[in-house]
Amino acid sequence: MCCITFLIFQSWQKGNKYWLYISPYIFYVVLILNYLVIPIGNIILAAFTWSDPYFDVRNEIAEIYVVFFVGNCASRIVEYFTVIQRTVVLNAMIFLRVRKDIEESGYSAEELAR
Repeated sequence: MCCITFLIFQSWQKGNKYWLYISPYIFYVVLILNYLVIPIGNIILAAFTWSDPYFDVRNEIAEIYVVFFVGNCASRIVEYFTVIQRTVVLNAMIFLRVRKDIEESGYSAEELAR
């Protein structure tokens, strides 16, 4: 929840000089956490739950939720490699390259953010 809130409400393209320096790294780490690390961890946890011989999966009410949740996590992983990486990450790399070129030409990052 914190990862999604950060991605939605915190701009990584605007701010003071220190924030503009570290924000792309934080943005990328939050993307990786939200779309790869957490879903893979949830799928592994569900696999361990399903493989536990003392946990009768077929008689649990929460089983349908776990199946839905694993499908949701799998779709997030697929979404990262098909949509997020090709749009969000590529656009961020282009933005950072343009900002670097503008700063090397003598302008400031604040002028770029306007």
